[in-house]
Amino acid sequence: MKKTHQWMLFFLFLFFVSEILACTKKEEKLVFYQTTQIQKMDDSKEDTQFFQEEAQTSQVSESSLHETTQAAVETIAVYLCGEVCKPGVYVLQAGSRLYQAVEEAGGLTANAQAEAVNLARILADSEQIYIPNISESIDQIENETQNVISSAAAVPSASSDGLLNINQASESELMQLPGIGQVKAAAIVTYRNSNGPFSSIEEIKNVPGIKEAAFEKIKGMITVF
Repeated sequence: MKKTHQWMLFFLFLFFVSEILACTKKEEKLVFYQTTQIQKMDDSKEDTQFFQEEAQTSQVSESSLHETTQAAVETIAVYLCGEVCKPGVYVLQAGSRLYQAVEEAGGLTANAQAEAVNLARILADSEQIYIPNISESIDQIENETQNVISSAAAVPSASSDGLLNINQASESELMQLPGIGQVKAAAIVTYRNSNGPFSSIEEIKNVPGIKEAAFEKIKGMITVF
């Protein structure tokens, strides 16, 4: 009986020891799991912070590039001369019209022939505009305009052979043709806008002010397509 009691105590002792060891292992596993989860959370936070910083840096770079590009294209410089109060070079917003440049130049003088120019037209960068005097005839205006514009050795090419496509040319490009000043260039653009593209280069003779003599000077320099 006494031995039986001793064996029972021994087995109870082993049971308690095994339970204590099992609990200790469970606690160690729990601590390890919690530590692992905390480490994963920390790593995740670091990754998130890294990607957020990268995104912010990218946004700043794109914003700076956009602002730089905008600043480069939002202004134009034009040169006004002739009958304006303050001839000179003026920097304007892209898309500005001639009347706005004239306002910047202090307005027209009392002797300006305002009807000889299209004050509503949109200006191009690097353009020169001559405002004629009321005493000048149309031919004189054409000649003076030609003198103001820098003579180009070749007409700006719109085709592979260097010919100017009169269906696409701007006023400033047309004015580089011999004998075509601001008035005639504006008339060509007006005719084109009203009647559609030219079907042949000969059709340009239908434009007011473009006679046979003027056509002979430019026929070898223009094309249509």
